[in-house]
Amino acid sequence: MNNQRKLLIAVAVSSVLYGPTILAEETEKSNVVIVTAQKRAEPLIEVPIAISVFDSEAIDQTGIQGLVELGDSIPNLHISQQDDFESRITIRGVGAESRNIGFDSRVGVYIDGVYLGQSPAVNQDLIDLEQIEVLRGPQGTIFGKNTVAGAISLISVKPHEDLEGSINVNLANFNGVEIKGDINVPLSDEFAVKAAFSSRTRDGYIDNVYNDDQVPTEVYGLAPFPLPVCDEGCPFPAMTPTDQPETNEKYNNQDTQSYRVQFRYQPTEQLDINLTFDGLQSEANPATSLAATDSFGTIANPFATGEHEVSFSATPKEERDIFGSNLNIDYAFENDFNLRSITAYRDTEASTFQDIDFSPIDYLTSHYVDNFEQVTQEFQLISPDDGDFKYVVGLYYYQQEGKTDRSVDMGNAGYWFLDPDSDPVESSRAYNAGIVDTESVAIFFNGSYQISEKWDLGFGLRYSEETKDADWILDGPNLSNIPITDTPEGGFHDTHKDTNFAPTISLNYAVSDNGQIYAKYSTGFKSGGFNLDWVDETAYDQGIEFDKETVESYELGYKTKALDNRLSVSTALFISNYDDYQVNQFFDLGTGEDGQTLTSVRITNAAKVETSGLEIEARYLLTDDFTINGSLGLLDATFDDFPDGTTDPETGDPINAAGNRLPFASEFNATLGLQYYKEVSSLDADLLIRLDVNHIGDYYTDIDNAELVDVDGFGLNCMFYPETCGQGATISSGHVDAYTLVNARIGLIDLQGGWEVYLWGRNLTDEDQSLYSGTQFLGTLIYSNQTPRTYGIEATYNF
Repeated sequence: MNNQRKLLIAVAVSSVLYGPTILAEETEKSNVVIVTAQKRAEPLIEVPIAISVFDSEAIDQTGIQGLVELGDSIPNLHISQQDDFESRITIRGVGAESRNIGFDSRVGVYIDGVYLGQSPAVNQDLIDLEQIEVLRGPQGTIFGKNTVAGAISLISVKPHEDLEGSINVNLANFNGVEIKGDINVPLSDEFAVKAAFSSRTRDGYIDNVYNDDQVPTEVYGLAPFPLPVCDEGCPFPAMTPTDQPETNEKYNNQDTQSYRVQFRYQPTEQLDINLTFDGLQSEANPATSLAATDSFGTIANPFATGEHEVSFSATPKEERDIFGSNLNIDYAFENDFNLRSITAYRDTEASTFQDIDFSPIDYLTSHYVDNFEQVTQEFQLISPDDGDFKYVVGLYYYQQEGKTDRSVDMGNAGYWFLDPDSDPVESSRAYNAGIVDTESVAIFFNGSYQISEKWDLGFGLRYSEETKDADWILDGPNLSNIPITDTPEGGFHDTHKDTNFAPTISLNYAVSDNGQIYAKYSTGFKSGGFNLDWVDETAYDQGIEFDKETVESYELGYKTKALDNRLSVSTALFISNYDDYQVNQFFDLGTGEDGQTLTSVRITNAAKVETSGLEIEARYLLTDDFTINGSLGLLDATFDDFPDGTTDPETGDPINAAGNRLPFASEFNATLGLQYYKEVSSLDADLLIRLDVNHIGDYYTDIDNAELVDVDGFGLNCMFYPETCGQGATISSGHVDAYTLVNARIGLIDLQGGWEVYLWGRNLTDEDQSLYSGTQFLGTLIYSNQTPRTYGIEATYNF
């Protein structure tokens, strides 16, 4: 971290830590925000964790519909907008997608205390939620494994004694239609049922300009691009000139349905039983990545040159089918102790089919099907809220069976390209499949002791054991001319074991009745496992097992309310050190005999990482009608040591990546929200006007921290497209520029609560910003862009 950034952080900390205390007075507590981040209900201001909270009212007022949209509103939180098969959540610069059944995420996502699992399961629709809690920093003591960056807790609205419900219809551009509803039915004094559902559809906005035999006529001033000249029977499609390429498909559509049904039985004041079933089904054609070059990264993309265009010979497809059940039993003893049992089952199946050559020529397609089936059991004993000593002690069991079936298919064009003298044949396939069984157990304790009226000591410990068994099938070198599909023949069985102690300690000081300073030390671990994304010959020879990753974090925070509770401020200054940091990256193995780029996917414990920064969140009720909220995130997240982590751009020799920024780690992000809420008596309604401005600073998307890639125009294109030979270009890849999103919402809310109607817009300035860029299997340089401007009208009827 440079001196200028250190000074900025120091000044900001000083202003937040000491400024509001001047305004703080002994005022009556009101509008107390209650959180369950430490597995018991506590006022937010007393919890020594950096937490951002969205209650149901905030969810409605901002109009967020999914976790992806939440990522723009919270300091140092980034959630990818790529396909749901590989959702990436990053907190304080640290994150990972876990589409690999042997590789876990770094941010745990929970619904009613139940861990959702790997990446395909986490991007849930936000239906019928009471609260969202985003916990930043390691949560290894309370939440356990795979929370080294933080945790996101979704809390649903529970069944209750009132008969009520609502129906919501949201119409948007791109033919977007969303219908949501919920109903609560008390069947007796002891028994109630609550159901909620959501159906969301939208057309795509990415044009596939490839239509049978047509491609754009003018690409870099050339006539229709000639494909390789070959005799009759050549597998390549013929192309004919056209000034306006026909569009036969639009990609990045949505078609998602989700539900939650809850049964609540309270036979006595002491016993509370909740049984929940939830599910989600979705289908989409996600062109989440567009090609900046030809398939082999040798020339700028000659086929699709528009900002929302692709030219695919195969239609991408993604499907998810998620089911979950949860039995939560809470028993309150007469001495005010609580015993809680959470028993859960979750099943997630996700599949993705992709045209991985990103071109109209049928080289390669991939088809992945992953299934995660898990059972969890947790017991918690919670002490009474009164008394100087409060604690939670628990036992946790987790069992998951992860299955995958992965294939890469070579089309006839690809086969002909690799062996031009042969006749066209049916496609060839490289195949990986296997199972990873995970079993873990843990015991944990988290408590606090009030030393005096102002001082409070917190402490906790979690001990975890985990075993992963992998059984894998490899089909051998069917496509051995493409190194990443060159798999060793046969299979393997392997076992990986981890143990971990995760202690935490904190010290709270009450500056006033409405202000607390805390200092905290916390730890956590991310499970070790197996690199089973794609087991090619190179990865297999170098070993596919990797060890656990650990973190130690130090945090200083301050939370306060002032000005008769009109102003609330929270801040956190942190530094975290990661050892044996697991790195998942493409390796460039050079150029093969035929000129194609050689790549391999590896996961290694190669790095040490340090992240540090500052977070500030504030909310000020300027008048009874006008509210201002904002946040600031400053971050320095870099590799502290990473031998051979990258290559010298001039010599190609491996060098240490120390000092390089972590992927998706923005050094600066800020939000500003303005809300006007005023009764309009003539309309018998309240008027809501809300504006949100979210700024995300620049970030890198790969370890190399490259911003530009030179393609020299010499490679396979010289054989296929002689006119382009030597036509080099400089392509932006590996870096995302800073961008700002503007969202707005205006509506009327019936004073009697019967109806609501809103006009809304997201990304109102139509920011067409790249959110990701990098290199794919064959060396293709790819990128994905921000969702275009969306807008619509929303109406709710409450009964």
